[in-house]
Amino acid sequence: MVFSVENFVSHYQEERPIDWDKQFGQKKPLDVEIGFGLGEFLVRTAMNNPDRNIVGIERDWQRLKKALRRIDIVRRKNHNEQLATNVRILQIDAVVAFERIFRPQTITKICCLFPCPWPKKGHEKYRLFSKKFLQLINSRLIEQGEVQLVTDYEPYFHWVLEQVEGMGFRWEKDIIHPQFDTKFEKKWCAEGQKEFFELRLIKEKHCDIPLTEDEDLRVYFSNDFVPERFQVEKVTGETSIIQKDFLFDANRQKAMVLVVVAEETITQHVWITIIKGPRGWCVAKAAGHSVLPTAGVGKAINQVYQAVCQSIKGVKS
Repeated sequence: MVFSVENFVSHYQEERPIDWDKQFGQKKPLDVEIGFGLGEFLVRTAMNNPDRNIVGIERDWQRLKKALRRIDIVRRKNHNEQLATNVRILQIDAVVAFERIFRPQTITKICCLFPCPWPKKGHEKYRLFSKKFLQLINSRLIEQGEVQLVTDYEPYFHWVLEQVEGMGFRWEKDIIHPQFDTKFEKKWCAEGQKEFFELRLIKEKHCDIPLTEDEDLRVYFSNDFVPERFQVEKVTGETSIIQKDFLFDANRQKAMVLVVVAEETITQHVWITIIKGPRGWCVAKAAGHSVLPTAGVGKAINQVYQAVCQSIKGVKS
């Protein structure tokens, strides 16, 4: 399968927040689509609006690959390498993206088509467009910036309306007919649904939510280390840290620890190394490992260091 890899942006490798004018090579209004699925609407919007820069956010790697493939097919079909050069794709959670990747007051429009409504009782906490999320995206929109939300599930539509109150938006609602030609829209139409619920939010008052900045990850040193006695203590609370694996190579005098770090808006699997060197045993995030340097990751590295120190307590030299 051929991908249009130049349209993919690794937020791990780029300096955060991303300078989108530099990324696209030109200054244009910036639009964002949340959960672009297979990229049908994303690519069509980019092609029809060459005067705008468009960023798509998607968590699922299989969908992302199909969207990149779609861009490549469009270019080949039209024999034009310049088609869809104004679109970039991120594999990232939407909350994390708006917290860390986009600067305040830089986005002109945010679009989200058919987000998961989490219809089961007790699952509302997983829904996007909560009050907290609405405040966050408000802070990233320019003055009079717009949010377009379309859903097939009426209870979710009314739930979002309840969240909007006091979040700095005026709103317009409408019942619309199929027009986006996406996989999920086609699915609902095939099941007999012919009307969908659209909500447009226009920013009138700014919510000041600063960027979440990267943590400066420390490196720790210990004079000694006893692998046989090593165990990371489990941490729970606002940040949870759980050891999942531990590997030790006696010949290389090197250990690898895998921990799961769960914070409010992000969960990461983090490899941490314990390596013997001239200054003793060095504890640090594994090199070449794609992780967002959050406060939780910094805490996890410290937790591994504490476990190294604990391993030598009571051991006779």
